[in-house]
Amino acid sequence: MARPINADPEQTKERILLAAIECFGNEGLRGTPLKNIAGEAKVTIATIHHYFGGKLGLFEAALEQGYEELTGLGAAIGLAASETDGTLEERIDVIARRALSFARGRQKASRFLLRAMLYESEAKERALRAQEQYVTTTSDALSLFVGRSAAELRVPVQ
Repeated sequence: MARPINADPEQTKERILLAAIECFGNEGLRGTPLKNIAGEAKVTIATIHHYFGGKLGLFEAALEQGYEELTGLGAAIGLAASETDGTLEERIDVIARRALSFARGRQKASRFLLRAMLYESEAKERALRAQEQYVTTTSDALSLFVGRSAAELRVPVQ
């Protein structure tokens, strides 16, 4: 099957990534055949190989896309922190609810990243970097409430 006339390569890659996030999120890396992703994205397996080099390349690109989709989480937490009055417990409750609401609005990416982080060894290094970034963002936001430096609040991600 030839490439459709006037096909936009960026839109095609985006469709493939969105399909991969959904399929990998539902079935995992090993449980998802490329043919399922190709069918969902309405492309051929050869197209996936052309853009991503294969299943692992697609998985890694989907991880990056998923984390990119969730980059606003830090801003949402920071905004919640700056807008909230009350006790420390009330403030933390508002921040946690804002974070959950943010993730709920991005269910496919959240499901995919959670599954990848828990079950896919190929995702561990990228997940660790994301966790370190999250701890930094969270400790920065919490430092506003407790009167301690963010560095004091940070804990190593283990």
